[in-house]
Amino acid sequence: MLQLLPTGGEDLTSWIFQFLFLLFIILFSLYSQRFQLWIWINQIKASLLQLKQMDVQGRRIVIHMIKELGKPDFDPTQRVDELRETFFIDPVDKDPVGVLKRLEHLLDIMKENSTFNVKQLAPKASSEVLANIENTLEASMALYQIYRIIRHYFLLGKRNNNIFFIAQIQMQLPQIMKIAKAYFQALRAFADGIPIGDSIGPLVVSLLEWKHASCDNLEVIKTPARDIYASKFKIKNREVFILRATGPGGRVGKPGEAVFCLVKNNPNIKRIVTVDAALKLEGEKTGSIAEGIGAAIGDPGPEKYKIEQIATQTNIPLDAVIVKQSIEEAVTPMRKEIFSSAEKVVSKLEHIIETRVKENEGILIAGIGNSGGIGYPLKCGGSNE
Repeated sequence: MLQLLPTGGEDLTSWIFQFLFLLFIILFSLYSQRFQLWIWINQIKASLLQLKQMDVQGRRIVIHMIKELGKPDFDPTQRVDELRETFFIDPVDKDPVGVLKRLEHLLDIMKENSTFNVKQLAPKASSEVLANIENTLEASMALYQIYRIIRHYFLLGKRNNNIFFIAQIQMQLPQIMKIAKAYFQALRAFADGIPIGDSIGPLVVSLLEWKHASCDNLEVIKTPARDIYASKFKIKNREVFILRATGPGGRVGKPGEAVFCLVKNNPNIKRIVTVDAALKLEGEKTGSIAEGIGAAIGDPGPEKYKIEQIATQTNIPLDAVIVKQSIEEAVTPMRKEIFSSAEKVVSKLEHIIETRVKENEGILIAGIGNSGGIGYPLKCGGSNE
């Protein structure tokens, strides 16, 4: 008679292991996707918890900063929560004619509203502190937006058991968390008035002014551009115009408009150089310097367009010097490698001035970036205030 089960002990054990292995293969093929989904969901949950903690702490920092420095006679908590919900709607671009003008108009309104709201929240704060509060609030808003978007897609994918939604979040999660942590560090830097990586442009032109200008040959120039400091001095019989956002409060100003006005009103300017931070590629060294052609400015479009427009109209060469850094390094406290590159950029600018500009001609150097923590190197009878 045919035996259905093995009789020996070793054969029985082998048969059991084979059966369990086949059972595992069957269960894995049926439920592997659900198991993978369960792992991803738990990973996203853990990251969402971190995002929420950063968002809550960032909100707390903003409210504490307003109460301590602005001293309002009311509780600003509710108003801060309302401002963190602020959104921006891009202009219609299906008809591209005039889109930059409309975009600039909307950006100006957003900036005016932000400044007005911060003044209402912190009536006793100085203008520099107000600028830092405004930047801190914007960093808090960025954190809140990241948290809301990730939470939205996570809940949507979980509710519908959609592995594709969850997979997309999980694959991008490491980069998203790096950006969120960078904004959280930026929030602290703005609150403390510390320069960030993006402040390299204002730092470079300030060092150039400190190295070559004195109160005897420095002329501070008034421009209609918002939140812009500009000056003129001489280097080796060349007129050097510099501009940057006003500081040491965190501002970016409107450098494109300032460049347009300065070139238009000073026909002696024969070259324009923009200095800014730029994103490095993986494997490149933080703080490395590169030189190129064009306007190095990372605005939504209007400011860069104005620089290109006036350079084209006047047939002026447009050079760019960049300091490479990652997105995290650009919005976090300035690293030693980036700070050390400032002197090298100044040396490069001195070489450009000497070799590409003739004597008695002028060059305009624009230090693009956030001026947080970057004051003025010279104090000439209050002219730099």
